[in-house]
Amino acid sequence: MSLIALLAVLLLGTGEAAAHGGQHDDWLTKWTFDPLVVVPLTIGTLLYAIGGLRLYNRGVDGKLLILRGAAFGAGVCALVVALVAPVHWLGGQLFAWHMIEHQVIMVIAPPLIVLGRPRGPLIWGLPMRWRAPAGRFVGRVTRARWATPLKSIAGATALHALALWIWHLPILYEGALDNDLTHWLQHVSFMSTALLFWWAVLRRGAAAGLVAPLAILVTSVHSMFLALLIIVSTEPLYPSQTKSPSPWTALDDQQLAGLVMATPVGFVYLLAALIVAERSLMHLRSSRGLTPRCVPPST
Repeated sequence: MSLIALLAVLLLGTGEAAAHGGQHDDWLTKWTFDPLVVVPLTIGTLLYAIGGLRLYNRGVDGKLLILRGAAFGAGVCALVVALVAPVHWLGGQLFAWHMIEHQVIMVIAPPLIVLGRPRGPLIWGLPMRWRAPAGRFVGRVTRARWATPLKSIAGATALHALALWIWHLPILYEGALDNDLTHWLQHVSFMSTALLFWWAVLRRGAAAGLVAPLAILVTSVHSMFLALLIIVSTEPLYPSQTKSPSPWTALDDQQLAGLVMATPVGFVYLLAALIVAERSLMHLRSSRGLTPRCVPPST
């Protein structure tokens, strides 16, 4: 089942539920302007835009900046859709919508933001007197001993897996549903570990051989295994998740959420693994001084 088909099913169910409640299409007005979400997104976007313009004025390739800016902007837009638009409110009513929100936070937005190479523009977006201290701070953090395991592909993959599985334990998942701060912490842990994971496999992966695509496939497999556990469960794992009157039972909602986690997201991981594997093989050929047979060696 494609992501479009899943969204169509969810929209149909949501529309019917709203009609039954006498509030048809009212869910379209349910935007969530949480300062803990809106303020960081706004500040980050402004800093990136200002920093990009300053880098352009200093002679950085404009086409490259546009491509990276487009990726970063797409990632921010994905976060807005997931955390500000009605998707967030719907996620509080139905598990399937909540799963879509989480997958955008972990699988869609982070790789786009990583491809946007945000560190340079964000630092250059700061006032002049803050740039050097910010650069030194980032440098110290990235070179710190405690950060070394986290920067590795294996460490980032393990940390992201830990966040995913721990937050899907019923006691913690239900706790996030009942407390806004806990829910925010859940999203922060999903997003931060996903950024670390995608940074490791996309930015460091080319020089790591086939370790990076293998890490992506491992993440896909354990994510789909978790989705399978959600699908085959004979009772609701998170009883308070399904709050909205809908055409489905809580168990139907849970099974649809598992399909959202397994089907389209599995395709994204597979596509990413193939792309990273190709880049890794090209880097390997280049490092060994090999050139494609169809291209004569330069003289």
